[in-house]
Amino acid sequence: MPANGRWPYADPRWTKARTATLARDGYRCTAPGPQHSRILDVDHIEEWAKRPDLAFVLSNLRTLCRLHHNRKTHGKR
Repeated sequence: MPANGRWPYADPRWTKARTATLARDGYRCTAPGPQHSRILDVDHIEEWAKRPDLAFVLSNLRTLCRLHHNRKTHGKR
């Protein structure tokens, strides 16, 4: 991982995996309940820092709206 902590996002494989995940999920948040934001993030179910082997694996990626992604990743409400 680069020292800047941006891997895998700087890797060209990320763009392909992100696009495929958004399309697979119909450009909708996959969390239960209403979508809370128009901004969509692609979330690593298993964190890439802990499981770098899954960084680009589609079964480890899901689409979340920004609110649900922040709640999952940062514990923000």
